[in-house]
Amino acid sequence: MYGGNELSSNCILRYAYTKEFFETFSSLQVLDICLPYTLMLKFQNSIKPIVNSRIHDKGYVGELKEKHKFNSIKDIQDALAINTQCVKDLRADPGRDGILISANYIAFALDKLSSSRVIVNVVNKRSINQKVLPKNFSTFFYKKELRETKVSANLIGDLLQRAEELIKKQAGHPVFSRPCFKAWLLKHLPGAIRTVILLDRLICQQPIKVIVSYTEIANPEATLSLLALKYNLPFLNVQHCLTKDRTYLPASATYHCLWGKHYKDWLLERGIPGGKIMPIGSLRFYYSQKKSYLDKIYFTRQLNIDNKNIIITYTSQPFHGRVNLRIMQWINDAVRSLPITVMIRKHPRDKTNYRPFLNTQIKLTPRTLKLYDILYNSDFVMTVSSNTAIEASLLGKGIIVLQPKIPYHYVLHHDEHNAHLASAQAGPVIYNSQQLKIRLRKIVSNRAYRNRLYRQSRLFLQNTLQDNNRRAPELTEALIRQLL
Repeated sequence: MYGGNELSSNCILRYAYTKEFFETFSSLQVLDICLPYTLMLKFQNSIKPIVNSRIHDKGYVGELKEKHKFNSIKDIQDALAINTQCVKDLRADPGRDGILISANYIAFALDKLSSSRVIVNVVNKRSINQKVLPKNFSTFFYKKELRETKVSANLIGDLLQRAEELIKKQAGHPVFSRPCFKAWLLKHLPGAIRTVILLDRLICQQPIKVIVSYTEIANPEATLSLLALKYNLPFLNVQHCLTKDRTYLPASATYHCLWGKHYKDWLLERGIPGGKIMPIGSLRFYYSQKKSYLDKIYFTRQLNIDNKNIIITYTSQPFHGRVNLRIMQWINDAVRSLPITVMIRKHPRDKTNYRPFLNTQIKLTPRTLKLYDILYNSDFVMTVSSNTAIEASLLGKGIIVLQPKIPYHYVLHHDEHNAHLASAQAGPVIYNSQQLKIRLRKIVSNRAYRNRLYRQSRLFLQNTLQDNNRRAPELTEALIRQLL
């Protein structure tokens, strides 16, 4: 669903080069931590031009697939599995009772962990803006601490020399023999070294017993997951947003706290043991919901919407401009002469100019309006694959799944993850303008059909979020308390 089992050329190339990166440079270590593991995401971003240049070379892609025995996504998880050994078991230390938690989950921490010793790992200061922390909470400002971390020039020099020696042995390699790779590696190794030293010191000096994070592939979390293995400390990867193979593999967390059944099935297919998968719901969605929303009458007056119209919110995504323009052409054709108002909720990274499409029926929502106020006052949500479909379902709204043709993109579209709502049967699936016209006319004219779509949305929610997200905080807290 969130990326199929059939391997795309992008997937084979990206993970074959990643595996070779791990193997070739595995001797670059600091404090028993293999530095290439901490640089995986940066490495994969750096090889984009190389991967894209070979994406259509089926013979070469087939050779890599055969060489690394990549027949399924499970094979990739197995091949890239991180093997950091436990050097010292800190879990049994009697004085360890602290929780290191990502600032992304500060609302949960304040709600359920207020009496515990908590260290908030802050990467973006906005995460804790206007938050009053209890005395038993402390903050760790990662970027500030990293800037202030001093590392021996000799240590950095020795590792850079080792890296150059390893690169010299890679003449002819499609990635490692390139001057741009050498420049990239020598640029990023010092930062990786400082990160390992800083976070190792944090774990050794603070009474951390459980680490609660939202990813394993980007620093500081990538390094923390390795240090958790080194010191035998539980590492909880608590799902924050829609996850796909590129943002999840390889996975080595002690527990994967996922949204629900669909994601559990997805991880099982990737070879993650069932005992490590904990469907808990979404903390992010739980704490994003409000106790009250904008009044419907006030809302429609503010946006000049006929209160008799069915309101459909289209949540855009940062696809290629041609894709978003095609969707708008579908919408423009489909709503004409129907009692429907479409509100466009533009993704922050969407560069599309929607002004030519705006009229009395199609409106661009102001950024000052909160997402949940918009969703609450909508009847349906239209999107390709956005999180907002799930958030709308939580509020009892119907879902319309748009599936335009999307060109290949190294990050945004290289496998089946943009079809996850269609695969989950979250709502009617639309492939062209005519289908959208037919569905919207039926929504307008047939109350029974509208109710059927609401029921379909509720069924989708049951399989997507554990217990319809009613117990996400309690389930997460229970697991943390058990590990303490």
